[in-house]
Amino acid sequence: MAGANREFTPNQVFVGLPWKNVRSKYERIIQKLEKKYPLYFTIVGRDDGQDAKALFEVIKGRIGSSSYAVFDATGGNANVSLDRALALKLVKALGGKGKIRRAELVQRLQADDYSEDEIDTMLQGLHSAGVLKCTVGKYSDAYVA
Repeated sequence: MAGANREFTPNQVFVGLPWKNVRSKYERIIQKLEKKYPLYFTIVGRDDGQDAKALFEVIKGRIGSSSYAVFDATGGNANVSLDRALALKLVKALGGKGKIRRAELVQRLQADDYSEDEIDTMLQGLHSAGVLKCTVGKYSDAYVA
């Protein structure tokens, strides 16, 4: 995994996990592993005080500086899996159309059992990443950027 021009920490293992659900179990296991093997495990989460965007940057930095990475996507953790299924469905619903009313897009995804909060979070994330343009409002449109 180590690229020729990439700075990384030998034997550092990034662990991506559901922060609220299983972090304490991983911390106990990590303590045992670090005593037995010459490894350093790093996990990152909201307890570090970052907002979502800053947290994502810290996560990317830690992954990039690690020799290895392990991800636990149990339960569809958004920070671990980035909810690719919803993102793909959203982009597919936009596919081939210049623009679509945001309300229509939300209704289509709600029919697939996604909550409005999940859809809004994904729309905001894709908008922030420059993948699509979308605003909130009764007559707002969504379209691929």
